[in-house]
Amino acid sequence: MNKKMVFSGTGGQGIVLLTRILGELLTQEGHKVISTETHGMATRGGSVISFMKIGNFYSPLIKRKEADIGVVLHPDELPKALFYMKDKATILGYKIDNYENYHIINLEKIMKEENIPLKSANMVALGILLKIFHLNTKRALDLLKRIKKDSSENINALMAGYMREESHVSTSY
Repeated sequence: MNKKMVFSGTGGQGIVLLTRILGELLTQEGHKVISTETHGMATRGGSVISFMKIGNFYSPLIKRKEADIGVVLHPDELPKALFYMKDKATILGYKIDNYENYHIINLEKIMKEENIPLKSANMVALGILLKIFHLNTKRALDLLKRIKKDSSENINALMAGYMREESHVSTSY
């Protein structure tokens, strides 16, 4: 599997945590993963973008229109993520309208329907990504426990994302 991903949000939304957890879970499954993150302001609310490549790659950076999957947790960060997204890419987004060239999974809708707090959007996205990449939820829950991020809110948010029908997206596009 060769996939390129972009994660975008603001400081405090858990973009870096999401990237690291997903990377570790993919590595545990035997995938080669390379990632990096860049920060704008080093404070809560500053822009954060992470890149991840899964497969045989030597650099984590992604060029324009190359990303297969994007996670956008803040609407102001959408233009940055779209710069990297290829046509027909999957975007997991919060407060993102439909874009005809992309497959949008609406995190806001899921969170409202499942009564998930805004601060857990990264865990809803993680649950969806677990389903997309056919990753084991038990390993994810064990990892959350190990890093002391296993609050009931996080676990409920992760499982809400994992159980959604929208989460059943092909990784072979």
